[in-house]
Amino acid sequence: MLVGVGMETGKMSGSFARLVALCAIAASLSASGCLAVIAGGTAGLAGAAAYEYWKGAVRETIPADTSAVWQAAHASLADLGLPVIFSGNEGKTLLIESRSPRDEVIKIEIEPEKSSVPQAVPKSEISIRVGTWGDEYLSRRILEQIYVRLGHSAAPVQSAASR
Repeated sequence: MLVGVGMETGKMSGSFARLVALCAIAASLSASGCLAVIAGGTAGLAGAAAYEYWKGAVRETIPADTSAVWQAAHASLADLGLPVIFSGNEGKTLLIESRSPRDEVIKIEIEPEKSSVPQAVPKSEISIRVGTWGDEYLSRRILEQIYVRLGHSAAPVQSAASR
């Protein structure tokens, strides 16, 4: 039996009942991971670029073949003191997993860029994601080190949000 200011004995006011129901729904959605989806949906006017950043991956096209980028990525992780936990492939996609100093998973995916020109200079698409929500600073730092290892003077680093 609930008794309080503005309530009759045994009955909840309509607005208080709605508040309790809303809190219960919010708690169940946050426990299932859906709250972020709803919050993201209501903020949909921010645009696709903000959503790409929210996904937490830094993406870049690198003017080098996948083998060179693969080797540079491994060397870059070693340069930064980040261990390689997994190194393999899924079809044409090369995968490297590492751990950040905060024990977050670092995922690097490298795949050849599809070109319509047969004799085009090979390019690779790279995606770097740190943790569940992304760490743009560490992702960019890894990408910059990959460019250094490839011998490029400056990395044209862009997050997905700036595209």
